[in-house]
Amino acid sequence: MKFEMGGKGIVCNVYYIEKEKLEEISSLTRETGPGLKDLLIEHSGYVVNVSKGFFSDNDQAEFKCILSTGETIHQSYFEEKADKIAEQDEDFIEFEDPRDFRIDGYQPRERDIASSEVAIIEYHNFEKGIISVEIPCDDKNKVSELKLVCVSVDGGTTEGPDLASKATYGDGAVGCEEYDFAEAAIMAIEVDGIRYSLPEAKFEKSHSRVWLWVYDEESGEHELDFFGSQALPDPWIVDLVDLKLDDLYEKFDQNQAQLSRVHKFFNQQSLEWIKENPEYTSRYLNNHTSTQKLLGQSSEKLELPDFMGENRTLDICTLLCMFLEAFGISGYDPQKLSALDEFEMELEDLETHTLGNELLLKSLKQSFCMHFDVISTISFGEESFQEMSHPSLADAIRFANEILDDPDASFNQQ
Repeated sequence: MKFEMGGKGIVCNVYYIEKEKLEEISSLTRETGPGLKDLLIEHSGYVVNVSKGFFSDNDQAEFKCILSTGETIHQSYFEEKADKIAEQDEDFIEFEDPRDFRIDGYQPRERDIASSEVAIIEYHNFEKGIISVEIPCDDKNKVSELKLVCVSVDGGTTEGPDLASKATYGDGAVGCEEYDFAEAAIMAIEVDGIRYSLPEAKFEKSHSRVWLWVYDEESGEHELDFFGSQALPDPWIVDLVDLKLDDLYEKFDQNQAQLSRVHKFFNQQSLEWIKENPEYTSRYLNNHTSTQKLLGQSSEKLELPDFMGENRTLDICTLLCMFLEAFGISGYDPQKLSALDEFEMELEDLETHTLGNELLLKSLKQSFCMHFDVISTISFGEESFQEMSHPSLADAIRFANEILDDPDASFNQQ
């Protein structure tokens, strides 16, 4: 059986994390992953799920149960059954009567925030969201007894209200008028006596906020840090690209949106992944209009050049091809690269040749420079080859020629 619920709602979580740990993980966020949310889930001392999307005490979202036969049990079935019970039994009370399809699953939260911790409040309200989860039960009679497990957004510990409630319910993030003052957040469903936790609702558009609360020594309480909230690192969530081989179709780079998607995918992969998945790199090189014309047919192993021959440009291109091959990108023909005219070399962006992977491009530049005994450079005016974010083939050749033409360069002292 598939349980689906969709409509207007709120996702709200509170993360308690040591201040020093937050500072440590903040530097790890990347556009290619991980996002701050992933790091908070991994490193927080405690996470409070205030709301996963929908509430049972308003009518802004609806659920349904889809059986494998295709038969659908709509929310109205459960509501009508509860209404009939209420008509016949004046003692019937929602959330408390075992005959209701909504039950109170509240349990005190494990703990409140510690003074050494900061709290990060994650909040998204959306107009159109959905929760979908497969439940291993297809018995119509059992499914018709389904129950929504709800928890009050105004929770707390055994000792009373906690910071999570103060920073969300107390500040009107949840339980507000816009959502009909709904407070019963649906956290799980119960089928045949077994509870299944619900995932967070998925949505495309939302009004989102992230707040930081820090401990104030004078008041002895946690307070909202407005400027600290603005300084939290991006991205919050990284959308991982799932790229299939068929997505690397002939001339895929002619579609700018597709090219961006492809480069984002490769940028999210490790150097080890690139080495271990030659079918992806080969498909990229053979179907990208800029790289396919630079591939060779020979399987002959490239030999490290000594730069003493007549064609220095060929030697430099051979070295570049060898480094690319070492990183898992095989097939470039140094003869074809060196045969390009000066203008064409300026257009050959090394980012394209390294699949759009920033780490791979950086590794290529470092390896190439270190081969010429250049560990780092300090530039005055124009940026050096090492500093370039989008170096071209021409830039690499100019860099190598400058070293080779410098009799005082350490590379020439060997």
